[in-house]
Amino acid sequence: MLFLAVARLLWGASKRRLVAVGALLLTVEIAFFSSNIAKVANGAWLSLAIGAVVSIVMINWRKGHVIVTRNRVAQEGSLDQFLAGLASCDPRLVRVPGVAVFLNPNNQTTPLALRAEVEHTHALHEKVVIVSVETVGIPQVEDLDRFTVQQLGDGLFKVFHVTARVGYRDTLDVPDLLHLCRKQGLLERNLDLEHASYFVSRITIVPSDAPGMPRWRQKLFIAMARNAASPIEHFRLPADRTLLVGSQVAL
Repeated sequence: MLFLAVARLLWGASKRRLVAVGALLLTVEIAFFSSNIAKVANGAWLSLAIGAVVSIVMINWRKGHVIVTRNRVAQEGSLDQFLAGLASCDPRLVRVPGVAVFLNPNNQTTPLALRAEVEHTHALHEKVVIVSVETVGIPQVEDLDRFTVQQLGDGLFKVFHVTARVGYRDTLDVPDLLHLCRKQGLLERNLDLEHASYFVSRITIVPSDAPGMPRWRQKLFIAMARNAASPIEHFRLPADRTLLVGSQVAL
């Protein structure tokens, strides 16, 4: 069935050919399935039950991740609009010496930790670097192809956005990646990364009455999300210079 779907939707095969091929394949498959259906009552139900449970868990995780990401993006808001509004903040922002590094999935939305720092402390570091880690489908990424650096914002409220591409066999170490990026001349040579402070948004997912997922599925997703690895360990951030900023996102 998957082959027929791919042949029709991706390859554009004609229906006449697919009917003939499908009839041939399904004849064999249905005969094979029918000969094995009797095994269900003799113990095969266990493997089917395990497969069903695993499928439910995976489907539930994917659905919950889509909802949480959508709600988080709405809560973060546009990064460009956020930076444009810093000059008109009341009370006026106080610039704090040093370098602040924020982790965020992309350069379109505002890191929740950055928004919290401005809203609650009315302060902003003199140098701000936003890092997005992009995992690519190759084992290792060459150093010269690893980084893309953009300067966002205007006037006194400019920030650097660094996209770091890593392969699935690369070591994910954000501080080392930033040092390499600076070594390549993509960041300011005098950027004090050795004493930089790292800010990570720690998301707490809470159930809600919004449509999309029944309450039992929400509880299952929240239980799975609690087992996620600590971002400090995952990105190998220095524990003594990393601040976790908590925020709630409704499911």
